[in-house]
Amino acid sequence: MSISSIYRLVYMRVHSFVTSDFSEKFTKNVSFLKETSAEDFDEDEINKTIIRCDNRQELRLFSYYMGVSSTLKILLYKYLLGHPIVEGKEICNLVLQRQLLMQQELKEFHLGIGKEIDLNDQQKVSLFLLYSIVNGLTDRDRRQFAEGTPAGVDRFVDRLLQRYQPERELAEHIEDSRMFKHLYKVFDAEPEQRPALIKDFLENWEARIKKGYHPYMKWGRHEDPKSNFAGFWCFPAAAVVAALNIDDSEFIDYEYYPGDLMREVAKYRGEPVTQPSLDSSVSLLPEAPTQVPVEQPWPEDMLPYSKITNLICSPLPESLRIGMRNALVEVIEGGEYELERPLDAYDYLCCLSEAQGVLDLNHSDKRCVLLHIDWKDAESAYFFAQQTARTSGLPEFDCDAAETVMMVFNAFEAWLAGQGWCLHKPNTGSDSYMAFITPASQASQVAAEIERLGIELSRE
Repeated sequence: MSISSIYRLVYMRVHSFVTSDFSEKFTKNVSFLKETSAEDFDEDEINKTIIRCDNRQELRLFSYYMGVSSTLKILLYKYLLGHPIVEGKEICNLVLQRQLLMQQELKEFHLGIGKEIDLNDQQKVSLFLLYSIVNGLTDRDRRQFAEGTPAGVDRFVDRLLQRYQPERELAEHIEDSRMFKHLYKVFDAEPEQRPALIKDFLENWEARIKKGYHPYMKWGRHEDPKSNFAGFWCFPAAAVVAALNIDDSEFIDYEYYPGDLMREVAKYRGEPVTQPSLDSSVSLLPEAPTQVPVEQPWPEDMLPYSKITNLICSPLPESLRIGMRNALVEVIEGGEYELERPLDAYDYLCCLSEAQGVLDLNHSDKRCVLLHIDWKDAESAYFFAQQTARTSGLPEFDCDAAETVMMVFNAFEAWLAGQGWCLHKPNTGSDSYMAFITPASQASQVAAEIERLGIELSRE
């Protein structure tokens, strides 16, 4: 084993909590991933699965996708085990070969990229880019990798890969924004500002993990060898350093920065790279449909909810506002849900939330008028609060400190007050949370409607 490999093993055991129990587990993981990823590309095994599943040919695509994902993960465990970094070329080339097969199937089946096919794992993408540099792959190879990683899922990953695929389209938002929006700022910063931004990001890396902002890293798993802990290394920051040729001498030995890997990357460093600056980390809202649909007649027992619906949906353009009313009628009259008629206030709100899904308002139109959040999902609450603000033409909402749904709502409420808007939080009586916003000028109208309909507001 090389000196640098021994250094990393000792370094990780001291600073990233990797014990011999974890090392044994990582070794087993490498063997398992090699075996399963090979099976995912074995045509005999794939054909057997297709036959068992009513000849569903698209299963070949999903098998390839799983195989690519597993192959990428092998690089992570090889790094954790202290294997020589310069021995990663074979795995990198295997990733590229397998991505090509996956791309061929994607072209044939045109499945939903970003939902079913999502390779936008910040850790895996970053580690591939780093290993590709150290192991002699070219920018052309990295472009091929970027082309094989579906765009439009995570704006941070898209912007990182745009370095190697300049025409790459960017997603509307940053996945896991509270963790990675700070790193995203580096792309638009002047070269002399970048080291300080990276250093600040690294200094807050552990604290944000402890707050639960990272999608996969959970603090405490390092204490349980049976957990799926895989280190706390900050590969995304290192990948940005490598992509933009940033001087990392001030933080090369930071606890969670892969210093040994970056010392190898530094041998290939050139002049600082400047990408075209973008005005914001979030794109403008897409254009609403120009054709206004015909408004469907409302069921008689829904008439009492007409005014509150208009108030909640008032931030939407006319075509989407009427579309929401029509979708609400579709949900109520469709018979898919067992609804007692006339509707009570809570069932009405649930149906309005469902209407957003019918209209695909959150996804295709990137808009939100009624936040409906699971009790434990603070990250979704934060994302939809941001989307709700953008829907109403407000600036970007930001709240780093909020760790629960109600903390997000409370921070959002205080921020809205400064913008001249109000947050209304109906009490659902369950483990979920609802909320909608209106201009402060409409507060008296909303209060009157809420009282008339008997909707109880949460006071938390």
